[in-house]
Amino acid sequence: MINKYKALKWQDEFHRSKARYRILACGRRSGKTEASAIEIIRHAAKNNNWICWWVGPISDQSKIGFRKVIKYIPPEWIKQITHVPLVIYLINGSYI
Repeated sequence: MINKYKALKWQDEFHRSKARYRILACGRRSGKTEASAIEIIRHAAKNNNWICWWVGPISDQSKIGFRKVIKYIPPEWIKQITHVPLVIYLINGSYI
């Protein structure tokens, strides 16, 4: 179970979508980063030994995503967190 996350209606539709590609065209402070953090957590937790990338145009934006992932991921799923480089290792062998 993902920590402290309550999806908005549009986020829930985004999470339930089976589309191969999904695009979020939203305004600022609408919850895009939270929705993306939940997606990457679910993907990494569901698949053993996967490498999941969070990519941003500048490192400061990637750090925002990193902090959101740490906020929402259950601590019992985490094996190790490194801050240089920004990596979260999960107990199933996957890492973000």
